[in-house]
Amino acid sequence: IVEGDLIVLSLGDQIPVDSEVVSGSIEVNEAFITGEADNITKHPGDKLTSGSFVVSGTCKAVVTAVGADNFISKLEATAHTIKTSNSKLFTIMNNIVKYISFALIPIGALLLWARFRVPDTTTEVAVTSTVAALINMIPEGLILLTSSVLALATIRLSRQKVLVQDLYSIETLARVDCICLDKTGTLTTGKMKVVDLIPAEGQSKNALETALMAILSHSATDNATSLALKAKLLKTAKFKPTEQILETIPFSSDRKYSGVRTASGEILMGAPEFLIKDRASLEQVKQFSSSYRVIAVVAKSTLLGFALLEDEIRRDAREIIQFFKDNDVAVKIISGDNLATVQNIAATVGVPNTSAVDLSTLKNINYDKLVKDYSIFTRVKPSQKKSLILALKKQGNTVAMTGDGVNDILAMKEADCSIAIGEGSDAARRTSKIVLMG
Repeated sequence: IVEGDLIVLSLGDQIPVDSEVVSGSIEVNEAFITGEADNITKHPGDKLTSGSFVVSGTCKAVVTAVGADNFISKLEATAHTIKTSNSKLFTIMNNIVKYISFALIPIGALLLWARFRVPDTTTEVAVTSTVAALINMIPEGLILLTSSVLALATIRLSRQKVLVQDLYSIETLARVDCICLDKTGTLTTGKMKVVDLIPAEGQSKNALETALMAILSHSATDNATSLALKAKLLKTAKFKPTEQILETIPFSSDRKYSGVRTASGEILMGAPEFLIKDRASLEQVKQFSSSYRVIAVVAKSTLLGFALLEDEIRRDAREIIQFFKDNDVAVKIISGDNLATVQNIAATVGVPNTSAVDLSTLKNINYDKLVKDYSIFTRVKPSQKKSLILALKKQGNTVAMTGDGVNDILAMKEADCSIAIGEGSDAARRTSKIVLMG
């Protein structure tokens, strides 16, 4: 494949190179790059990134970059670049040694001159006493003592399942006054959780679960939603479809639903606004959607009920946010997910300021003003994450950035202290100075 080639992409394909959709439309999973599980629809003119997967649809795309010019290759190259330590402690020690080294020359000359003025002093005695005095002025134990203290701190952190990859990052971490958190994989586990299955009026929970099992058992691909539903249903009794499945209806970004076809009709699950026409049921959906992701289930044009899902929040997320509040550390959330979802999770874990902005809706972004006005940034691209970190540092903050995916590399590299989640990508762990293994 070379630049300018025309490639055809369809269900199940992994996009090999950066390209641009020419005709048709597809839905892609860019979790490998964005860190978000939601599928994204691509239409003619939209960019396709190497490494992502086609979930549904077919399209023709023209190749725009290959090899080292691919977006993912550039990010990986950034992960391997070496950034010098910005430790104030290290800088102070270097300055002390430098200034003392310059001062030793005139001080040594004065000591030697003063020694020669003492009666009956030989050259050997004068030089020996002067050298002994100068050696005592050199702080040779300072760096050893500092390194020993940091090494001890590293051992103590390791007992808490924290891997320190840069010794002086401990000192930087202690000075952090602003921490930027990614949502998926950091505040949340990256998985979805089924909160409840709610039958529609006049329907049974058994009918709702049977319909879901019929669809899920014949699905060709798994995503975060289907995996969460399967995990929920497999904990209950096993249900068998009452009718033979004749055909599978794959998910489509245009239809916004998937399902199966039987002899008597279709069984579908998907976005409520595409499957439900009853006004009362849609009003019920609005009540749920303020807090949950809602999946409607319909069989033969009859609403069977709803599945309510939410991001699985880490058990200790609220406790950690409270720790930051108690220690006057400002918390910023930078995510590629949608605004409502991130705001809801931020409120759940106790983030003190939930003022949010969707960066995909802005043009000519003033990052310096944004970081002053908002604490939550959504639909953020990797390059924009880096710009937000730079803006925070420009205001005099010592910034820490946590992340787990390739999309976080640029921001983590620019932060004063980068923290990777152990379950995250290899690239994120290589880039970070501290890795949380627990």
